[in-house]
Amino acid sequence: MKRRPSPRCAHAQRLRLDLKRAFGRLRQRASAWPGLSGTQAPIAYWDGHPVDAVRLADSGSAFTPESGTAQIRLESIKVRAFGQLDRASDALAALSAADRLREQLGEGDELLGG
Repeated sequence: MKRRPSPRCAHAQRLRLDLKRAFGRLRQRASAWPGLSGTQAPIAYWDGHPVDAVRLADSGSAFTPESGTAQIRLESIKVRAFGQLDRASDALAALSAADRLREQLGEGDELLGG
């Protein structure tokens, strides 16, 4: 006898599908606002689009401060996306860039805990 999924499982499945659709719509709508590339990059990565994540992180760099946590975050997204694409040298280059940016953070910058 086939067992029915629990209501919790069914609800979780519906929620997952709703979130996937919402992420897709957000990616489409946000492309009209170039300043949102920094927000779109992690969404593209977690939605399974690492090439888009790298492209968006690169374009988002133009709209973030030259240093600070926003730029470090974008480089970190590129590290993950390049890793997913099996591009080790690009991932290491992005990791080095993130390290350099972190070293440039001064006292009182955005990063908590030093």
